[in-house]
Amino acid sequence: MNRVGMPVREKVLIWLLVAAPFLAAAGYWVTNGFSATMIRNTRVGAPCPPLKTGDILSQSLTVPDGRLDRVMLLFGTYRRINRGRVRVSLAGDNSPSDIRTVDLDISRLVDNEWAVIEFGDFRADPGSAVTLQIEAVDGSAGNEITLYHDGTGHYAGGSLARNGALLPFDLVFRIQREEYLPGIVSAIVADRAPRHGILLVSILGLLVCAVSVLLGIGLIAIRMRGNGVTK
Repeated sequence: MNRVGMPVREKVLIWLLVAAPFLAAAGYWVTNGFSATMIRNTRVGAPCPPLKTGDILSQSLTVPDGRLDRVMLLFGTYRRINRGRVRVSLAGDNSPSDIRTVDLDISRLVDNEWAVIEFGDFRADPGSAVTLQIEAVDGSAGNEITLYHDGTGHYAGGSLARNGALLPFDLVFRIQREEYLPGIVSAIVADRAPRHGILLVSILGLLVCAVSVLLGIGLIAIRMRGNGVTK
């Protein structure tokens, strides 16, 4: 009884369909990078007093290598839609002329959820202090918002002040930057970011899967050609 196998073209097409998601994911991650949280203070204590027009919260931070791309802050809106703006700025203490500023429309903030503030590729001197400032630019009574603090001053890399007066706690925040594969590898080799080891292993596993699929396609084509099958 003769057994008719699947045509080579169909086998190759199936392998390509299997490989496509792996190749697409690997290509995207390698070229677009990963959002890595470099610094975090996520122990939620209580909300700060409401931010009234002109109030300024200043949180000092220490960024080990001086690089960051975005800041995430936990806002409270008192379960309402407020009107006005807050200005979030970032400046390195050793380079005060380089100030990044983003204005947030507080009507878009969601109560008790993270707001993402993009600063691009911000750079300061490695290990130097960076100041994150949140200013209530405008608004009226009954439109105040707040930010959450940790309740204990848990963050050891800086301090929080309100209108220049030091407070006994720190803001709840996350500091992120984009990491690319070469940077992750060098960080692990230098033992500066061992927590990225799991991420690197995952990437390598994905690449191995993609290469295995491609090799499978090649072996099928070679085998079928050797058997004299053309379709």
